[in-house]
Amino acid sequence: MSASDRGWPVRLGTILARMVGLSTAASGAALVVAPRPSLCRVGAGTTEPAPLLFGAIGMFMAMSGGILVDGCRTDPPSKLALRWSLAQKVGVAGAICLGVRKGQLGRQALGVAAFDGGSAVLIAWLLLYAET
Repeated sequence: MSASDRGWPVRLGTILARMVGLSTAASGAALVVAPRPSLCRVGAGTTEPAPLLFGAIGMFMAMSGGILVDGCRTDPPSKLALRWSLAQKVGVAGAICLGVRKGQLGRQALGVAAFDGGSAVLIAWLLLYAET
């Protein structure tokens, strides 16, 4: 069954998931290049090894975002890519909330957690409704 047969909600969801993937890949690449500004924005420390580790996290974000973009280029979207992206988004949202609770990240980091949590809901919805 093609996307046109499933209707506009699934087509829109797939487009939105691709946008989430693009933003994840772009922000991950930015973390690789310049981790300190992002550490400051989320209220985290900037002493070593935090920038090095944040840069490594950025590399995985870039890869995860790319997987989501590529997985949503097919009709229907790749269930494999959606499952891994869902796991990444849920994991990140939980880790950020834990970091805020422990005082390692500032409350402003909850905006990132909200974005990733909302993205996880979108991806889970696609897994349910973008049938193969």
